[in-house]
Amino acid sequence: MTGLRSAIGFLTILPVPAGSWQPARAVAWYPAVGVGLAAAIGGFAYGAFAVAPPQLAAALAVAGWVVLTGGLHLDGLADTADAAFAQVSRERRLEILRDVHHGTFAILAVGLVLLVEFAALAGLEGRTAAAAAALAVVAGRTNLPLVMRTFPRARTSGMGAASRAGATGAAVVAGVFAGLAAGWVTLGWAGVGLAFGAVLFATGMAGWLVSRFGGLTGDTYGAIVECVETAVVLAASILMANGHAAAFPEGGLL
Repeated sequence: MTGLRSAIGFLTILPVPAGSWQPARAVAWYPAVGVGLAAAIGGFAYGAFAVAPPQLAAALAVAGWVVLTGGLHLDGLADTADAAFAQVSRERRLEILRDVHHGTFAILAVGLVLLVEFAALAGLEGRTAAAAAALAVVAGRTNLPLVMRTFPRARTSGMGAASRAGATGAAVVAGVFAGLAAGWVTLGWAGVGLAFGAVLFATGMAGWLVSRFGGLTGDTYGAIVECVETAVVLAASILMANGHAAAFPEGGLL
């Protein structure tokens, strides 16, 4: 169970028993931990919408989302944005990616992602907002084995390179299946469509990042997670706003 402990310790702020850190073994557990996170964040969002006005509930849901995940992937997004949008050589971008200091692109990327997630959730009915948040959390993590295995690594060392070794074919299949299943459980056929769209979005974004860096790193994996999450809740909100409420099962989550 070292892989599960590693996945929980890495993807959440939850304390886990001390043990050796094995990133490669953790990858196979990302989908399972994603489902657990989705249940917690979806449940918290549901409770927030039950007791607070929509905008405050959405703000609380996003805040809880960030706190439970420790802001891990937001940090990866920030580093990736600074490096990817810099008009410099590929080698220099990789150097910027290592820099712990955040610049203008990082601030903009994190701010825009949080703003869009907040606005998207605020525009949804409580149970549907909770379901969309839960699906977003799952989709962000179940696609990680796929992009790890499909795209090259930018470095031969580091967290990203070590994790990629665990992206086996079985982990990829399990991840994609878990994402589609979560889509069905949370939002019915609309959720399945959103989950499939998340697969396409994740691979498309990964391809663009490879064009900027020559491969993927741990930071870019985090950026993909954040952007997939945002894309899912944004798409759900747009569907509802354009008169497609009938596509969602009544009652939303479960």
